[in-house]
Amino acid sequence: MPLLALDHYYSPLPFFYYPDVAVSCDEQDRNTAEDFICYPRLIGEVLSPTTAAFDRGDKFADYRTSESLQEYVLINE
Repeated sequence: MPLLALDHYYSPLPFFYYPDVAVSCDEQDRNTAEDFICYPRLIGEVLSPTTAAFDRGDKFADYRTSESLQEYVLINE
């Protein structure tokens, strides 16, 4: 069963973010005492005028370095 994380940050060092929604199906994220996930399968971001360029650009480039990520969903506010 997927692990849904709301208000939990995604942390593949050397950066971390607090996505609006993150889903992990990896047992390594389920079996930890940490309040963040390292192996997201899906990340969702709600775009606003102040964050849209960063969410589409540099943040997306960082997220793409995750081998587990399969979907990145952007939702216009």
